[in-house]
Amino acid sequence: MLETTKVLENEIDEIVNMFIESTVRSGSPVLGEVARYRMFEGHQTAILREDGDKEEEELHLISGETSVPAKTLLYGSLEEILGCFLPVAKSLAADQSKLLFELIDRTTEKTGNVINGKKRPFSPDLVLEMLDKIEIEFDANGKPRMPTLVVGETMAARAKEVIEASDNPEFIEKFNKIKKKEGGMACSRI
Repeated sequence: MLETTKVLENEIDEIVNMFIESTVRSGSPVLGEVARYRMFEGHQTAILREDGDKEEEELHLISGETSVPAKTLLYGSLEEILGCFLPVAKSLAADQSKLLFELIDRTTEKTGNVINGKKRPFSPDLVLEMLDKIEIEFDANGKPRMPTLVVGETMAARAKEVIEASDNPEFIEKFNKIKKKEGGMACSRI
């Protein structure tokens, strides 16, 4: 009986962990795009950049706590039980997103890839300036893999307007120049 209880406990633990992980990744689209690796020991992780630069990063503890009422655990559906873990998953997603953007801020400052647009309106020209600062990857057919644009709720409507305005010929011509420059750089890196 004790062995059966342990097996059941492990299965429930696995289901809850899968639920939390998938909720975190789906709750933050950016986190869903980031490769993940399990670390079983150590207190640091390292980012090895393409140019050989290695940056060590201390691990950060992110945790959450919840309780599942005994009645829900005994008589509730799996959906009701997992629902008790939803606030934890949302909290973990927020904490992980914050850490990710702090890392991105530090990295872009270090590499000089920062565009300070605080005193300028968000515009197609600002988007072109950002695209010109970053390395754009290309697939095997030469099609660019465009970066993800992350904006807050207050900027979302303006970002949509800017993206729609980027259909004009002048923007397309400038963007094609950036693609051509990046495409040539990609070929020289092969």
